[in-house]
Amino acid sequence: MKRVVVIGAGVGGLITAAALARAGLDVTVLEAQVYPGGCASTFFHQGYRFDTGATLAAGFNSGGPMEGVRAATGVAAWPVHPADSAMVVHLPGGLKVNRWIGEKRWEAYRVAFGENALDFFRWQERTADALWDLALRQPPWPPQSLEDSAAVVQTGLAWLGNRAP
Repeated sequence: MKRVVVIGAGVGGLITAAALARAGLDVTVLEAQVYPGGCASTFFHQGYRFDTGATLAAGFNSGGPMEGVRAATGVAAWPVHPADSAMVVHLPGGLKVNRWIGEKRWEAYRVAFGENALDFFRWQERTADALWDLALRQPPWPPQSLEDSAAVVQTGLAWLGNRAP
């Protein structure tokens, strides 16, 4: 049996370790901290708990990136469910903006930021959707060779071609 060492018990390291173990390799994970999580972890200071790094999970939808992770690691099903709200953003002056999931978000944005801000939030969502679509095509990133660079360009052009009106 081949032995592999994975450096780091962040999300990427743990997913890699699980996929390699499922493929039959003998995996050891090394982590410098006393707990796993990498940049998506928690620290305590003066009696308070602070979540750091990626604190929102996404991509669990059918066909999303976590579907590939689930299949590679052998997870039967993710123990997740959709939420009504992603978070509450606290702004200066005491303004709180709930980041609703679904159609309620547009009214919350309009009330908090005005009618003109809706175009920004629509652009933001279109951009995020486009980047998710591109990422799911899994171009070699970062490119390590001329062939990788060509593959990234080819993937990008194919992606652009599919998005043309």
